[in-house]
Amino acid sequence: SIPRDLYVNVKGSYMKINAAYEYGGLDTLQSIVESVTGLTINHRALINYAAFKSLIDAVGGVDVDIGSPDPRGIYDPMIGYQVGNGVQHLNGTDALLLVRCRNDPTYDGRVAYGLPNGDFDRATNQRKVLVALLTKIGTGQALANPATLQTIIDGLSGNVTSDFTA
Repeated sequence: SIPRDLYVNVKGSYMKINAAYEYGGLDTLQSIVESVTGLTINHRALINYAAFKSLIDAVGGVDVDIGSPDPRGIYDPMIGYQVGNGVQHLNGTDALLLVRCRNDPTYDGRVAYGLPNGDFDRATNQRKVLVALLTKIGTGQALANPATLQTIIDGLSGNVTSDFTA
C-alpha cells in the first residue's frame, strides 16, 4: 500500500500520489510507483468500484475481522458508514464503504472514529478485504461454480483496464 498523501514529483510538479493517475494516467502512475518503491511493475490492472462490488457479491460476500481500538468499531460520517468490531460479513456495497473509510474532519462537526492512524488504517482494511476476497476465490468453490464464474466475468467486463493479454 502506498499512502495516498505521499507527495511525489509528477512531471515537475509536486502533488499527492493519488493525483498522479488523473494527471498522467497509468503510465505516469506506474513510473512514479516504481521510482518511489524501487520495484519493477510488470503488469497492472485498474479495477473500478463497480467491478469491486460485483466481485464481492459474486462470491457471496466476504468475512472481515474489524479490529478498531475504538470499542464502537468504525464510523465515517462523510460517507455515512458504521461497522462494529469483530468478524463482519460484508456484501459488495459494505466492503466498498469500509475500504473507503477514513477519519477526515467533517464540515458540520460530526466526529469520525475507529481509524486513529488515518490512511494507514484505511490501507489495512483494504488489504483485509482483498485477502478475504482472494481467499474465497482461491478455495476453488467460486471458480468451480459456473454461475459464480459467469457473474465474476460479467462484473469484470467493461470495469477493468489492464495490460494483460490472453
